[in-house]
Amino acid sequence: MDKSERIEINWAGGSGEDIGPANVKHVLHIFSGYTLQWRDGKEVQIKTGTDRKVVEFPEPMGKLPVYITGHAESVSVPRNLPGLKHVSLHGGLHPPYIARLATFLGRLGLTNTPKKREIMSKLLLPLVNAGIFSKGGIDQSVFRIDVYGEKNGQSTHHYYSGVGHIADITSIPAVEGALMIARGELHKPGVHSAESAIDDVDGFLNRLQSRGVKLFYHE
Repeated sequence: MDKSERIEINWAGGSGEDIGPANVKHVLHIFSGYTLQWRDGKEVQIKTGTDRKVVEFPEPMGKLPVYITGHAESVSVPRNLPGLKHVSLHGGLHPPYIARLATFLGRLGLTNTPKKREIMSKLLLPLVNAGIFSKGGIDQSVFRIDVYGEKNGQSTHHYYSGVGHIADITSIPAVEGALMIARGELHKPGVHSAESAIDDVDGFLNRLQSRGVKLFYHE
């Protein structure tokens, strides 16, 4: 695009995935308290579990409600891609009631500290291991990033989406980033987020696909 103005980042996890205590604590954390989002060109605090919307994800997820969650992208993206008016981060889980349960526990103040999340995860993990939450769920996770802006003077909307096991779509990008450093392909010292460190985005995404992450591009 010649100019990007709005980026909406969405993800959803399948409850049938192989998970452990860290996954449970992470979900409890991101649906608790407030998080930072980018609205009208400035950073604002928004309560997690709010701003419900339904997103069309790749199969096998399909349409799913997602909510504001605490994640790094809504903080880092507007700092590294100047000129954006809006950056949002929504997340959800399949079946949908799991996100509502995590939000409810957060509203009760049961997950707002590391110690409380540790206690709650120990209570919930036996239910997870027993397959209670995976009933009706799927064993894959998905993401979708919508970008709105201008190209050749006209309004434009592009979006990427992807699907894979959570272990793959979270670890493979880190592996490829490490390999790029080892090969001397990144020449930016210091600490960076992915969007500020990687210039060859298409090449990077092609490497993810070659390792089994399914990606789709729509214009």
